[in-house]
Amino acid sequence: MSTTMNNSRVIQISKAMSYILRHGCAKERIEISADGYVKVNDLLKNKNFKNITFQDIQHVVDTNDKKRFELKQQDNEYYIRASQGHTIKTVTENDSLFTKITDINQVPGVIHGTYRKHLVSIKEKGLNKMDRNHIHFATGDHGDVVSGMRGNCEIVIYIDLEKALNDGIEFLLSKNGVVLCAGIQTEHGNHYLPPKYFTHITDRAGNIIR
Repeated sequence: MSTTMNNSRVIQISKAMSYILRHGCAKERIEISADGYVKVNDLLKNKNFKNITFQDIQHVVDTNDKKRFELKQQDNEYYIRASQGHTIKTVTENDSLFTKITDINQVPGVIHGTYRKHLVSIKEKGLNKMDRNHIHFATGDHGDVVSGMRGNCEIVIYIDLEKALNDGIEFLLSKNGVVLCAGIQTEHGNHYLPPKYFTHITDRAGNIIR
């Protein structure tokens, strides 16, 4: 395995993997299973992976600090998946990949990081899953976040998990610690987590905005 790959190459490979594994399988004509796995050999044949080796992919998987990818070997074939973030509608939840949250004690807290430019809309409508299959949340306090929230987010929204669970809203925990929620479907087909499930909103320094 390569241990001397420079950071720009790691980022390049990670972005190529994220694009195909989360969004681009159909366009790139790569077969993907219902639980999100594709054959590594199929990736390596794709034009986006020119001059990329299996060892390069394995290095990115092993060193990614947010554990964005999972690699497995089955029947002498290697498969890879994105841990979450799919917009591919055929990729569904699988009990072996996600844990359903049924008790608030399963996670130390649920938070969502975003940017000030979205704050007015979020306060009015709630969090929108957009084109993804789920809204993404991190666990714990924003100072301890490993995955589930961008490092340059400007505001942090704290979720009332107990209230949401009591109202029947489903939350899932991925293997790399990201909390996923499809939200509530509106009459227009959008999926939101309404503002009534926010406890408070802060800036990155912890100052209350709401």
